[in-house]
Amino acid sequence: MIIELLNLELSFFILRSVAGIFFMAHGYPKLFRNFRGTAEFLRSLGFRPALAWALLLGSVEFFGGLLLLIGVWTQVIAALLALVMLVALAKVKFGKESFVGGWELDFLAFGIALALVFGLPGGILWGSF
Repeated sequence: MIIELLNLELSFFILRSVAGIFFMAHGYPKLFRNFRGTAEFLRSLGFRPALAWALLLGSVEFFGGLLLLIGVWTQVIAALLALVMLVALAKVKFGKESFVGGWELDFLAFGIALALVFGLPGGILWGSF
């Protein structure tokens, strides 16, 4: 029983950590490197006010990824990230590109975020918030 619980917690720790790094890596350039470009892209998709949406998107991805990495508010952050990926799939990817080489990475990120929503919040490896 204890070993199964540790394995489950270790699995979610790994999933949280990898997802956190993934989202931080994708949010960093949106927020700190090409903020105006992100805003222009969002404006082209119909998001107004674009600067506010760019700030929100970059912050959710970068700081949300950081919070996933340290295991804070995991399920809430994962729900926000799943929503971000669902919007990306619907507005940017789906129907415009093929699955392989197109939207499979977004689909995978959505699935991982969704798994974290229903998984363990923090666990004994980082703490449970």
